[in-house]
Amino acid sequence: MINKLPLIEKIHLLESKLGHNWKHTNLEPFQFNSRDVVQVQNAGKRIQQHLGLPPLTFIVSYARQKENVGGHIQLDNEKDVFIEIDERFRHDSDIVLSILAHEICHKYLQINGIQLFPTLENEILTDTATVYTGLGKLSLNGCEKNRVTIQGDRKIHQQEKVGYLNREQFAFLYLLICSMRQVPQGEIIGGLNTEAVNVVRQIQRTDKEYFSQQIGENKYAENTALQLTNPGKKDLAKLEKHIRIIREGLMPQANSLLNNLHAYQANEIQPLLAAIQQVHERSSYNYIENLKALEQLKAHEATIRQQERQAQRLSGSLTKFIDHLQRTHLKKMPISDHSYLQKFACPSCGKKMQISKKKLAKITCPNCQYRFMVDTGGVETSTSDQQTSTRKGKAGRPSLWERFKAIFS
Repeated sequence: MINKLPLIEKIHLLESKLGHNWKHTNLEPFQFNSRDVVQVQNAGKRIQQHLGLPPLTFIVSYARQKENVGGHIQLDNEKDVFIEIDERFRHDSDIVLSILAHEICHKYLQINGIQLFPTLENEILTDTATVYTGLGKLSLNGCEKNRVTIQGDRKIHQQEKVGYLNREQFAFLYLLICSMRQVPQGEIIGGLNTEAVNVVRQIQRTDKEYFSQQIGENKYAENTALQLTNPGKKDLAKLEKHIRIIREGLMPQANSLLNNLHAYQANEIQPLLAAIQQVHERSSYNYIENLKALEQLKAHEATIRQQERQAQRLSGSLTKFIDHLQRTHLKKMPISDHSYLQKFACPSCGKKMQISKKKLAKITCPNCQYRFMVDTGGVETSTSDQQTSTRKGKAGRPSLWERFKAIFS
């Protein structure tokens, strides 16, 4: 599996820095005698000319390199640029071209002031630059080669690899660049060796969505992003609506109930309790005064007990409702006016807004341009047996929501 984002980010960097003056052409692979240093030198010149580099002298030679190093370039801003290629690869012109493409692209990036840190990231950027600058076929043909040697009666199979990307990554980058620049299919495959062609066709099949010409259209990413995010935005809009129904529709009623309970206590019960607490000199007056107050309290007993049960149910239901909110299936709220849903604030900057219809609406905030969806429709109801049954508890008992709803009825 190719980690595509880092590769795409590097192409994005190159395109942002170089795309304004780069005219794409692919340098076709060419034959030369890789054992002949003069011909290797001329191969380097062809790559130099393809990249449009200034008149520098590239001096190429073979020398033993460190382990896992295919080549080396001297970047000291001199007109004479020395490149060394590991002598192990003298036998294979494909590998030599791949190394030359990489090393000369180091100079190309240096001249254009493009560099990444740490060193590994810069090496991967350089591999990417070989493809970006039209040297992708050279990299694809030579990045990995299977070599067979004979030792006595045995065949020894060895894989020789150069560069910091594998062939699949090179193929992905190559196809991406070709798609960006609308390279014809025949030109894409031409000049590639068998191994490279097989990998390119494999990547064309497995990652074909990355190579569509539609990607280059205006607002393609925006429209695709909307398709990907709209379902989530609808869910967020519905969740926000339900929270607002609780906060702006139900809770005011709950607060009203609470205020009424307190008002009853203050206006009806508290004066009676105050009367009982008074002490008179005559015991006979205390007797009749207390008896009167107790009878008056008894007349309120049924209301007090009813209010007590209401408060208990409200407190208990709210506790359960909070604990089990995510498992609760909402039904129609005991309120008829949902006009408050048509007034809302931007989730980003808080600007107050309003729409005239009850609907699921796409909104663009005129203040901060944030786009979101708001659900201003009424509370959903369902009369189907299946949906009703899902809201029932065991043995047909009313659901938590039914009990919560009953508080306000």
